[in-house]
Amino acid sequence: MSGRRAITRVVLKNYKSIEFCDVELNPLMILVGPNGSGKSNFLDALEFISDALNETLDVAIRSRGGFRWTRRLPTPYKPTTMRFHFYLELDNNYEAEYVLSIGGHPLANLRYRVIGESCEIRNVSDSNDSHYYKVYPGADFGSETIDTNISYPPAYSANQLYLKRMSATPEFRPVYNILSRMQFYNFVPDTMRGYQEIEIGDSLHKDGSNLSSVLRQISEASPKIKERMEQYLCAIVAGVIGVDTIDVDTEERIEFKQILQEGMPAVSFPASSMSDGTLRVLAILVAIFQYANSKENKFSVVAIEEPETGLHPKVLRAIFDAVDDAIDHVQVIMTSHSPGIVDALESHEQILAVEMKNGSTLINKIDAAGKHVIDGKFYTPGELLLIDQLTPEEYSEERVLLEVE
Repeated sequence: MSGRRAITRVVLKNYKSIEFCDVELNPLMILVGPNGSGKSNFLDALEFISDALNETLDVAIRSRGGFRWTRRLPTPYKPTTMRFHFYLELDNNYEAEYVLSIGGHPLANLRYRVIGESCEIRNVSDSNDSHYYKVYPGADFGSETIDTNISYPPAYSANQLYLKRMSATPEFRPVYNILSRMQFYNFVPDTMRGYQEIEIGDSLHKDGSNLSSVLRQISEASPKIKERMEQYLCAIVAGVIGVDTIDVDTEERIEFKQILQEGMPAVSFPASSMSDGTLRVLAILVAIFQYANSKENKFSVVAIEEPETGLHPKVLRAIFDAVDDAIDHVQVIMTSHSPGIVDALESHEQILAVEMKNGSTLINKIDAAGKHVIDGKFYTPGELLLIDQLTPEEYSEERVLLEVE
């Protein structure tokens, strides 16, 4: 399965509703399951790391309601530790592992601390070519121990993850870039309709509210990518032949060109006249192709919540044609509960099934029975989802108990 795999595997422990999960990621992955099953919590775990690196750990935790509501709720008198373990694929034949553990006491909800952080980078072809650091916090703040094979490592700071400090070194910068440059989206069409202030930032906002600015920058940075986006838009939205950004003083808005009747000239319509579905399609295209704005391949992962909202099932295949076009440059992860989404995929290996079981989110590849049915062409993945039979493979109880200790 071709494409970029910035993150190859994620292991999570005790994050919100997720007691434990261990999943491998392909260049395109769809988390599929009912509402309330915990799909969004998986994406939020990734966003938590990105927030902690771009801001501080305290900001990441406070923005989620505090430590009490970020970790999985503990049993009485038994503390729980959140653990994040990422396996990364770097350029030039290197791979990396990043591990972060955060602990606290169940009866003191505001007390938490990093109880371990480590990163190791390895050359796949040369076992002697590796770099690492491990941070062991002491009994008091300021008594941390740092073990690393990097000369002149930066000083430890209690209010920053050490990876952010180590990003100043060329060895660990690629790891920081991947984990801090993930983008997360839950589009709100009403924010895209009116005039927007002109911005210079090349990253699309989470709700799509600066869509016009990013579209303009794609047009300027790579006219060919913008033309390709328009081709996909035309294939998805009947009659639309182009889209542009129109400047009005210090503001700008999006304008669509659409042919209403064959043989007649195109008519220009502002975004305020377009449907929610059309605006969501454009936002999805801009999100996955915004890598064109950056010569440094700034974006590692693009995660989109429920891309099918407001879209006719027939257009989903065209959406994934566009995604297939983009995944050589950016890894794409989506959440969904749409049969049309899973049936538009190339392979069931691109699906992570999600369900809530005994108060805990279970995330894994499709179980053996589901794979057998799909491979035998008895049912499609979407049909299994409709009859509530698209279920994740269970982890052994012994493994879960061992991992979450």
